[in-house]
Amino acid sequence: MNKYEAVLNFINTCPLAGADGYFNFIDETNSGGNTSLMTGAYPTPYRTYVDGGKLLRMQFEIKQVKPYSQQSNSSENAEQFDKVQQFLDWINEQGENGNYPQFEGATVMGMECTSDMPIINGVNQNAALYSFPFEIYYKED
Repeated sequence: MNKYEAVLNFINTCPLAGADGYFNFIDETNSGGNTSLMTGAYPTPYRTYVDGGKLLRMQFEIKQVKPYSQQSNSSENAEQFDKVQQFLDWINEQGENGNYPQFEGATVMGMECTSDMPIINGVNQNAALYSFPFEIYYKED
């Protein structure tokens, strides 16, 4: 299993990920709450040590499609935003507790969301697309 698959499997362990996890794909046609793991650039050096060792960084973004109401001050919209916020908080908690995806041939050193709250990337008649970024830091064994 490669590192990207390991992260997707890890994300799918979160009860807030929903039933449909995808890799670099968003199905905005339904309002059912699928989750997509979007990847950033290939892992990049984050820190280089005197001995030549490197701490690498992988960047990701979670995108979730959630039901959306066009009524103003909708409690449904507030509830959906809160669910995505809880997902962001779950990733940060896993990072704080040292519960990371398992990388073959590498040791994960840290994981964190790089934003304090999700953003809404767009809406249609029935669904809103929420997202938040996170990073994983690791060193090759």
